[in-house]
Amino acid sequence: MTEANHLIFDHHPSLVTPYLKGLITRRAGLKNGISLPRIQTTWKEFTINPKHLHRFMDICELPPQAQVPFEYPLTLVFPSHMHILGHSQFPLSPFSMLQTRIQIRQNRTLALNTNYSLHCQIFDRKDTNRGMNLGVCSQLCQGNELAWESINTYYFRNTRSPDADNTPIPKRSYRELPKTCEERIFKIPAKKGFAFALLSGDFNGIHYSRHYARLLGFKRDFCHAQRSLAVCLNKHSFSYKNGRVQLDAALKGPVYYDSDLLMKSDASQTPHRIDLFCADNPRPTLVIEINSDF
Repeated sequence: MTEANHLIFDHHPSLVTPYLKGLITRRAGLKNGISLPRIQTTWKEFTINPKHLHRFMDICELPPQAQVPFEYPLTLVFPSHMHILGHSQFPLSPFSMLQTRIQIRQNRTLALNTNYSLHCQIFDRKDTNRGMNLGVCSQLCQGNELAWESINTYYFRNTRSPDADNTPIPKRSYRELPKTCEERIFKIPAKKGFAFALLSGDFNGIHYSRHYARLLGFKRDFCHAQRSLAVCLNKHSFSYKNGRVQLDAALKGPVYYDSDLLMKSDASQTPHRIDLFCADNPRPTLVIEINSDF
């Protein structure tokens, strides 16, 4: 087994190096019998920046809250992910990936003026004949206690591993929404797309450039997954006890800016369920399960 490459940061990780490496490094690709490099990151001893949190709340149009929204740390983890996936030893280009799933588990309420450390590493890999699904685990710790963790799944398109067979990856199933459920119609404006890119560190142009998104085959630019997730959770008004909450969200399609969005939600059973539909797409673009009983 190869020796782990452990990157340690004593401040918010800069994105200059991983983006440059992502652009200029020639990638070896997936090779038969070769495992991925063991790259880990640790962001040591930091506190949540109130200004950064306020910008998140403002962009997502969230009302003042007594506690830090449990989805907020998603805006902190992406730079560390880029240091892993943009690393010169990583065999694939980070610019060929799409995020397909977000899982969160929070064990306690997050707070300002509390020291945390953030640890990230590759958690899981699944190969298919069409591409690779890669899970990156992020753990937000308070001392030796795990306060919050996420697994972000990224799909690398047109990347076939020589070890892959034709067996499809089993799809995560979610309980069906009842025929009668709460419905809301709203739009997410495009004007704050670049502001959220600055906030999260995800500068993929599909989230703030209409022309660039069209070049890649999309109708126009569309919302960051973290932002659309926060907007839906706010409109659902989910409450959780003792800071404990668990979420599983499947990202099935783009949430286009300034389009009519229909959110269907049901709180009659546990876990709660949310589906978000975009414009005339009959299939949900975002599917969410959320639970505080675990």
